[in-house]
Amino acid sequence: MEFFDTINRTAIMVIPQQLFYDWLNSIEPGTGDDEMANKEKDSYNLPPARF
Repeated sequence: MEFFDTINRTAIMVIPQQLFYDWLNSIEPGTGDDEMANKEKDSYNLPPARF
């Protein structure tokens, strides 16, 4: 069995909601279509919190 090193990080996912796409379409029509809504998801790893 192979073990991996532990990474002390917090992952967050940024998933745009319909309100974001409505705003995007009001600025630049055609950029916030349904196909884009199904693809656009970002995740970020944050360093550990220091209290």
